[in-house]
Amino acid sequence: MILYLFYNADLLDLGDNRSTLALGFVDDIAYIAAGKDFNETHRLLRDIMEREEGACDWARDHNSPWELSKTKVLDFCTKQKRKALRQPRADLLIADQRVENVETFKFLGVILDSALTFRPHAETAVKKGMRYVSAISRLARTTKGVSGEIARRLYVAVAVPRMTYAGDVWFTPVRELPNGRLSGSVGFTRRLAQVQRVAATRITGAMRTSPGDLLDIHSDLWPIRLLLDKICYRSLLRLCTLPDSHPLSTYVQRTSRRLLKTHPSPLHILFDTYKLQPQKTEKIKPFRLDTKTQLAFSTKIAPSRQQGVEDALRIGRTSRIRVYTDGSADENTVGAAAVVFRDGEEGESLLYHLGSAAEHTTYEAEAVGVILGLHLLAEEAHLDDAVLAVDNTGVIQACQHTRARPGQYLLNEIQRLADGLQRRHAGEVGNYALTMQWTPGHEGIPGNEAADAAAKMAALGPAATSPRRALPAILRKTLPLSKSALRRAHTDSLKARWKQLWRTSPRYRRFTRHDDALIPSKCRRLLLSRPRHEMSTLVQLRIGHAPLNRHLHRIQCADSPRCPSCGAPSESIRHYLQYCPSYADERWRMRVRLGRKAEKLSTLLYTSRGLDALASYNAKTGRFRNQHSRPR
Repeated sequence: MILYLFYNADLLDLGDNRSTLALGFVDDIAYIAAGKDFNETHRLLRDIMEREEGACDWARDHNSPWELSKTKVLDFCTKQKRKALRQPRADLLIADQRVENVETFKFLGVILDSALTFRPHAETAVKKGMRYVSAISRLARTTKGVSGEIARRLYVAVAVPRMTYAGDVWFTPVRELPNGRLSGSVGFTRRLAQVQRVAATRITGAMRTSPGDLLDIHSDLWPIRLLLDKICYRSLLRLCTLPDSHPLSTYVQRTSRRLLKTHPSPLHILFDTYKLQPQKTEKIKPFRLDTKTQLAFSTKIAPSRQQGVEDALRIGRTSRIRVYTDGSADENTVGAAAVVFRDGEEGESLLYHLGSAAEHTTYEAEAVGVILGLHLLAEEAHLDDAVLAVDNTGVIQACQHTRARPGQYLLNEIQRLADGLQRRHAGEVGNYALTMQWTPGHEGIPGNEAADAAAKMAALGPAATSPRRALPAILRKTLPLSKSALRRAHTDSLKARWKQLWRTSPRYRRFTRHDDALIPSKCRRLLLSRPRHEMSTLVQLRIGHAPLNRHLHRIQCADSPRCPSCGAPSESIRHYLQYCPSYADERWRMRVRLGRKAEKLSTLLYTSRGLDALASYNAKTGRFRNQHSRPR
């Protein structure tokens, strides 16, 4: 892959002015020309290909001839501008070969159209999603096939990525305007929601008449509108964390400053939607350290919590200088602290308030605590054997890793400060050693308790931060926003929007009493791992769309709503579970199993024990024999 960058370098240099641009990835090359009309743009493209040391000469010199039959020309223009130009679509002649002029073309997996509406790509995404869902349907029938959990994993891991590929390019997040109307890619959202609805029925085994919002909840699938919102946000956030050395960094920062009134790019629209600021976001490089880098300290993590406590008490007796660090986060704010102990006596401490919990994480606070601890050690005139007691194993392990991760700038600072201590003291004292050791928190260890109290104080607000001159240089300015914290905050906001969408559903009123049980993750845990013939019936009964005569008559699939067993006027779910005399014996066995709770639908349909008993009841009654229920 890297060698292609050198191999194609001359081709990418051909777009060298404001009128032409070269784009390339591996063996795919595209040339873009801008002009007042298509005659001019075609002339520029022909010049790129046919001029001396142009693309045709490159192909001849590298013995890599162009496959012009696969090469296409696409004229980009709005419909209004095209009418004004009155120019028909014309092919392009290059090296005596005709290059076809087309209305759409796929480049790097994205289908481009002449007006850049991306409608053809969105249409293809819908068809592609339905194709993958159809394949999953063949594996997961209503009563046979793979479990609901496996079907869900297939949909999430295979269908969703294929369906939403490059979603940040062709999809505009849906937003509700003050007048109540929706803006964005509303039409495509509805069509993709239909695809997901089919997938959810296959995952859960529900009837096709089941409402989409209840299917999303029971299959633990994000509503498609929120799913695409999540994908777009994460794509934009990744661009915001690109380091300054990345070729796209300058363009991303320039695009974030303002929304163009005419011809805004998808990136302009996303920045206007999410209000992210690359200048204030942390930068993540492809790697943190060279794999051969030697740490200036040793690390120690006990195999168990009890062993960690014993080790912490031991260093309290053997190490002259110990620094305890901690990070703390309440519901809204994050703080960090470090406290030094000399010969068992508590000494100085440093506190730092990171900011809002929506912008920083506890992991960051723990790393900042280590930085504060190293700064305290740097104040020591003589240092031989010192211990950094950290109550977070994640930070200790991350210091040993080289791969890209959020908060890497803090880990780099830890490495830099530790290197400085080593250079300063290793020559003075022959047995200099610095150990970063896991010390379990909330175990009554005096140093840990002191650091924990200081960190909680630092989390109270900026006023608790130590004087600026006492802090390390990196902490004397505002820290960049954490990628992890921003992702978590956005996910939390999407969860709140999901709850709001559910509460505005016409079905919410009927399920208000069971709102605590209709948590997507809980529904998934209770239902999707069950045998398929069992799960589908339980989901149908919970949703209220079950193959009983009352519902079948309503959808014109049964001649009468009467109960076929006892002749009651209406065979509803409540009648089937609680009143039908034909199933009195089976109902009595269920009551023996559950006691008086068997009389409550909330117990039968929304608790683990109730669902187990209900599955057995369904099998014994034989009412859903066409679904091949079997006794548990």
